[in-house]
Amino acid sequence: MYRHKRSLDYTESPRLLHMDVWFQNILVDSAGNVTGLVDFDRALWGDPEIEFAVLDYCGISEPAFWRGYGRERDI
Repeated sequence: MYRHKRSLDYTESPRLLHMDVWFQNILVDSAGNVTGLVDFDRALWGDPEIEFAVLDYCGISEPAFWRGYGRERDI
């Protein structure tokens, strides 16, 4: 643990997480911009990296998603 202690110094503020982001829950305008999300029954308050892990696992975390989201993924 002590050897990897610096890895645990991550301090991201908790946020509202959707936890069910997939194509049926993403609202997109005619230009391809993400304008909203629906279906918040799995939402929770926590570390945003949890949401990013779900996006990666479900195959949503693709360049087109991040272009519509309006920013690049902070990897």
